Amino acid sequence: SAVGRLKLNHKLGLETPLVLSLTEPPARRCDGRTTRAVLYGWIGEPGIGDVVPIPRGLGAMCYGPPLVATRAPRKVWNAFGRPGKLGEDNAPGPLPVIQDGGTFELASLPTGLGYPIVATFQGFVEDDCSQGRIPFSVTNGIVLEIE
Repeated sequence: SAVGRLKLNHKLGLETPLVLSLTEPPARRCDGRTTRAVLYGWIGEPGIGDVVPIPRGLGAMCYGPPLVATRAPRKVWNAFGRPGKLGEDNAPGPLPVIQDGGTFELASLPTGLGYPIVATFQGFVEDDCSQGRIPFSVTNGIVLEIE
């Protein structure tokens, strides 16, 4: 199915350490510039009807960004400002700007989450090798199941 190609399924125990981060795409490493990103988080797992094509040849997303979403994101980490073009930032902490050659850590839970949940994460990252008409790529969708 299309959803199967969009996501990586990860099952973790309640006390499994968890780090949620974004790494700069290879095309932007060592260019001296930061990389902007938007990451969306939803509660639940997408179905085939939740796969949304993104304009300008960027690909498809589970649920989609706010203007074409099948379900509003629970959290939005947005490096484009408040409110930004790709959704308002409503997540705690700093904006997800990735330093040159680096990784931006959104969350670190060294002792795990502690309760069961299914969540899906997917977003946009600046990428000079984008297949679309603008320099952004859609990230892989990740479904995280904690049980």
